[in-house]
Amino acid sequence: MDRREQQTELLPLLEGASTFDVVLRGYDRHQVHEHVERLEADLRIAVAERDTVAARLTELAGQLAAATTRSTRCTPGSARSPGPSRRSRT
Repeated sequence: MDRREQQTELLPLLEGASTFDVVLRGYDRHQVHEHVERLEADLRIAVAERDTVAARLTELAGQLAAATTRSTRCTPGSARSPGPSRRSRT
């Protein structure tokens, strides 16, 4: 397994990694610049999605806490209740 295969196995995002043309003094700056711009755009999208999910998680946690509070208020003693009563049939 060569180094490139190891990297993509450990970091699947590297599977689509670009290779840049070598020009007289290093890599083609235009290609590198475009690639970095795409990566930055992808990162902005991922951060926005993460923030949206985190906000939704906070909202749902609040709703769950409120529902739990309402539920325990509506059924006093339900947490201590032994369950349904059993009647003996005779």
